[in-house]
Amino acid sequence: SSATFVSTLREAEGHPCAAVMYHYVREPHQGRFRGIHALSTGDFKGQLDWLSKKYRIISYAEFAAAILERRAFEEPVALLTFDDGLIDHYTTVFPLLRDRGLSGVFFACDGVFTGNRTLLNVHKTHLLLSSIGDAAFMAAVEQELDRIARRYTLDTRKREGLYPKDVDSVATLKTFLNYRLPYDIADELLDSLFHKYLGDPAAAADALYLSPAQAKEMAAHGMTWGTHTLTHRVLSRLGSDAQRREIEGGIAAAKALTGQTGIPFCYPYGGSHTFDAITKEVLQSSGYSLAFAVRRLLVHADICDPLDIPRHDTTAFPPVASHVPME
Repeated sequence: SSATFVSTLREAEGHPCAAVMYHYVREPHQGRFRGIHALSTGDFKGQLDWLSKKYRIISYAEFAAAILERRAFEEPVALLTFDDGLIDHYTTVFPLLRDRGLSGVFFACDGVFTGNRTLLNVHKTHLLLSSIGDAAFMAAVEQELDRIARRYTLDTRKREGLYPKDVDSVATLKTFLNYRLPYDIADELLDSLFHKYLGDPAAAADALYLSPAQAKEMAAHGMTWGTHTLTHRVLSRLGSDAQRREIEGGIAAAKALTGQTGIPFCYPYGGSHTFDAITKEVLQSSGYSLAFAVRRLLVHADICDPLDIPRHDTTAFPPVASHVPME
């Protein structure tokens, strides 16, 4: 809740960092995909106002130096992070940060850096849900499973804390598609449904993600880019070789495009169950020194594991303007 978020920030001893994360920043009831779980532009501005009043918003370079040197911050600070390389981050977020003299850390899958983009399964699911609704989507999934993989049925087991923002039906669908169903079947199923209901996934990818040129422009204006794997899989579901294929290629592509010497990493989905010891070994051997997860904890730079940095998902609490006290 918003009260928990604010209380956590206020009661922490010393000076940790509030690392916050964003995904869609757009008007949720406008455009083709109305109802997609997004933070409105007005609420994003409100959160920036509130965070700027309570904390000094720092750059990635300052944050990384403190983590790697195990040095606590001398004042309350916050770090802004944005996942998935969405066009929202170029058209809406980037101008707002630039005009305020702020910077952020933006994580994208490899296609944003290489230009070889495909629509990720996670976003096929978001767009289908927002277009046809959860009931129709569930029925369509069951029909496709009967056609392509009769041995699999839509798993309606308790979701075990996954997707707390979603109603039970949506959480069930996302858990089944992302955590239960083998990836080759999920790929075929979602591709088939997307073609049936929404058209060409490649065209949707062009509209949803920002381009390499846009990412390069943002980097030139002080924004930091990090990688988010090749295809946004749950890494802990994969073996060592498959994890390496997901992780190791992005760092060189991101460096080549942005000119950065250091590239941070962000775990897809982000929970502690989504990565394991193999993941960390692959990250270290690939040249990553910092990796971000998702947990409602503050970052204590002097003791934080550099490969398990917690972040707050800011869409998990109500809009700042009406729910988060300014004093």
